[in-house]
Amino acid sequence: MTMVPNRFLDADLLNRLKQGPIKWDMVLTIGKSGDEEINPTVYWPADRQSVQAGTRTITDVKPQKGASCEKKMFSPTVLSNGFAPSADPILNFRQGVYGVSFSKRMTNQ
Repeated sequence: MTMVPNRFLDADLLNRLKQGPIKWDMVLTIGKSGDEEINPTVYWPADRQSVQAGTRTITDVKPQKGASCEKKMFSPTVLSNGFAPSADPILNFRQGVYGVSFSKRMTNQ
């Protein structure tokens, strides 16, 4: 595996922003009864309805050192009211792994 420098994604983001805003469309695919919900490697049929739920646009970045987001941990199982995680067992595994990563980040490891 090739080693990459720390914060290499920051440099990539800055280079991409020099070309203009970066946009990402959030597209939701509506499943049907019988569609695989546990194994995320199984594609649903192409005829499933898709809905564009929004667009994220990044126009600028600010230095993150010491930013409040550094002290937050993403959890794929903490969801807003009305949403529930799928039965994919990897989600519970990720909870623990993200916790270890967060702990290392907080202690500069």
